Amino acid sequence: MIYDNGGEGKGRCVLAVGIRDDLTYTVTPLLTTGNPILSDPCGMAIKVAAAAIKNLNKS
Repeated sequence: MIYDNGGEGKGRCVLAVGIRDDLTYTVTPLLTTGNPILSDPCGMAIKVAAAAIKNLNKS
């Protein structure tokens, strides 16, 4: 669930990912000026979260 959809500042997004009923983690990219994906920090957060979940499934 994205709960701060970039509204808190350019280049920032907060994404919460539920792993279990009692466990979540957050991904918070803080992109700086000049970053080619500055306008899509939530897209970056989703990609990082998906990679993390993929690696958790390997454990």
